[in-house]
Amino acid sequence: MSIDRLYNKLCNDSMHFKYVAFCDKKKFITKLNELINWSDYETVQKKADELDLGTVYPSNLKSKKYMMYNPMTLKYSHFGLMGSEDWTKHRDLDRKKNFKNRNKKWADAEMYSPAYLSYYLLW
Repeated sequence: MSIDRLYNKLCNDSMHFKYVAFCDKKKFITKLNELINWSDYETVQKKADELDLGTVYPSNLKSKKYMMYNPMTLKYSHFGLMGSEDWTKHRDLDRKKNFKNRNKKWADAEMYSPAYLSYYLLW
């Protein structure tokens, strides 16, 4: 999906987008262009859809990749370290296995926590 189509989709399809700090399209596109180096947005959103979690947004924090709205706390959870590849980008099964083993306690983390979202959406 092109960056312009993604921007339009998130702007038009989401009741929360207007509250996100990407009120200006230039900032949003800059973030997405940087994010492309480290992760695959479409794969992350597909996993979120499979888990019925909602819409994934590019994070408005410089150090994080994504954010998701938590309907229980009415806040956003930011997750994924910007600057490091996740499984959606590199597709290395050994790295995925090592990550899952190293962070297996995250599998039981509270839903919408950064640990939960990283474990299930990025890896």
